[in-house]
Amino acid sequence: MFERRKTNRTTLEQVTVECYTYETQTIPTCEGRILNLGVDGMKLEMDEAVEVSMDDEVFLSFVLPDGSRFTKKKARVIWQARGSDTIFGLYFAGQPPDDVTQLQGYLTPRGSSRS
Repeated sequence: MFERRKTNRTTLEQVTVECYTYETQTIPTCEGRILNLGVDGMKLEMDEAVEVSMDDEVFLSFVLPDGSRFTKKKARVIWQARGSDTIFGLYFAGQPPDDVTQLQGYLTPRGSSRS
């Protein structure tokens, strides 16, 4: 029987993310969906093409299905999908310990046993 391995990433296409650039911290620059979420970053698909480059810093706001809220979470663009101007890899820069704990709690598979 196939057994799913424990993972520290999850797909959340239904979670909407508001993205703010450094210059527009009070006005959303774009909206998108989380395609893959981990403790240290995410794969994000934007609704529209945006002008961001490698190493640009952005601020994200989103609410996970369990109610965990992240407001103005700082991230850095670390990759862009080849041939796409809407899919980016973001690294969470300088995370507060509470954010790390909150994300770890959400990403830990429910009902798994640790050996």
